[in-house]
Amino acid sequence: MREASPQRTNGISAVMEFLHQPLQDATTQIRLLRLRFAEDDSDDLDVMLTLYHLAEAPEYIAISYTWGDATNSRTILVNGCRFEVQ
Repeated sequence: MREASPQRTNGISAVMEFLHQPLQDATTQIRLLRLRFAEDDSDDLDVMLTLYHLAEAPEYIAISYTWGDATNSRTILVNGCRFEVQ
């Protein structure tokens, strides 16, 4: 995973922008997202995205997603870096 230059956005202080690298082998690798608990309801959503080999991945629950309205987005933190989600 790599990071880009610092930027300021929507109440999140200047942090690096999150950019992910393609999987080296999508048949044997997976990315898992872990939610971090917030101190209070006003905290920004903060998650960790980690790469695992399928044989070594911890137990997880899969969810599906759909693309939404691009004008309805929010900034979250992924691995401490800013990332826009819909």
